[in-house]
Amino acid sequence: MGLQSGFISVPGQSLFKSSSTQEHPLGVKVTAGDGREFRYISAAEDIAAGLLVQTTLEHTNHESLTPDASAIGDTTIVMTPGGTAMTANEYATGWMVVTNTPGLGLMYEIDRHAANAGSVALTLYLKDPIKVALTTSSRVDLVHNPYKDCLIFDGGNGTETGIPLGVTQCAITSGEFGWICVTGATSCLADGTLTIGHGAVATNSNTINGAVECMANAMETQCPVGYCLTSGTDTEYPAIFLRIG
Repeated sequence: MGLQSGFISVPGQSLFKSSSTQEHPLGVKVTAGDGREFRYISAAEDIAAGLLVQTTLEHTNHESLTPDASAIGDTTIVMTPGGTAMTANEYATGWMVVTNTPGLGLMYEIDRHAANAGSVALTLYLKDPIKVALTTSSRVDLVHNPYKDCLIFDGGNGTETGIPLGVTQCAITSGEFGWICVTGATSCLADGTLTIGHGAVATNSNTINGAVECMANAMETQCPVGYCLTSGTDTEYPAIFLRIG
């Protein structure tokens, strides 16, 4: 049986279960009858219930790469990443983004690629054919699927390493698949005091990861994720109304 795709109303995998079997494409959205919305992720570490999760770590050595020349219609492209290794299909279902002309502003979904030790030639197989011919003057970034290999949100005391995606609905085991709430009511770990009606932002604490805090107490550079649906105190799990999408 193939993966259920698109905007679905009945998930093949329970909203409250971690599974070693992938039932849906990563990032697919499902809506509950009460209006809450959820997206499907894979976890790169053990993530407890009620925690804010983020995208996997960025690899700057996989950005601003020089591609070999390619023609319109090509579905393979060769480039040489920097010294950071990548696993096989690490960027599958992610994108190759053209950041310098020719081809500037276009992005292509990545189908597959082999493992790469870094600083050696890499062949990407694309789902989308090249629309504008690329030359060695072009530059490309490799971008992960945001919902692949997700991590507990780590604000790093003001040095974020990813963007907030949503809140886990159950414990998701490393290497397994599950759902995160992205819109509507959910319980989430609190960092400090939360006040009903105030904005909620991803915490930038370096001691409490996966939490939200009250916007009134936060730095303006922190990522808004929704609103405080109830009040709560530090390390509790009050209700948040998420607006991530």
